[in-house]
Amino acid sequence: MPYVQSIMIFLMIVLSMSGYLTIGNLNPRDPNLYLTIVILISFFFGLWGTFMFFDLTHKYELLSNNRYRQKSRLLKVIVILINIQGFILDSMGNYQIISCYPPLISASAMASVIKSLLCLLESFALGALNFRLYVKDTTHL
Repeated sequence: MPYVQSIMIFLMIVLSMSGYLTIGNLNPRDPNLYLTIVILISFFFGLWGTFMFFDLTHKYELLSNNRYRQKSRLLKVIVILINIQGFILDSMGNYQIISCYPPLISASAMASVIKSLLCLLESFALGALNFRLYVKDTTHL
């Protein structure tokens, strides 16, 4: 995952400096969309590998008292929500699907505001669940 993402980010910077790519532009004619998709796919494969590691530790009962299954599920929900909703809202802002007041605020700015509010609400809700998981951890001394 880090190798693929490093190469994609390097390509994004080189293409941006040469004028062939606009960072944040999700137009199908711009290579930024395809590089972003490859980064997301790489990220999800890395996430899959991490959770395969969690499943192996659970299967062979390594660290079984630390409640890693619940903690890994919560981490999975957080990461997937943040990445998917970011991509969807950026796409909706780019294609002017989100309605707004054009002279006052652009569609992409409105998408960023919506994305920030969703992240704030999710942080409160999922952060409280995370706190509850770690407070109920009975393995500490």
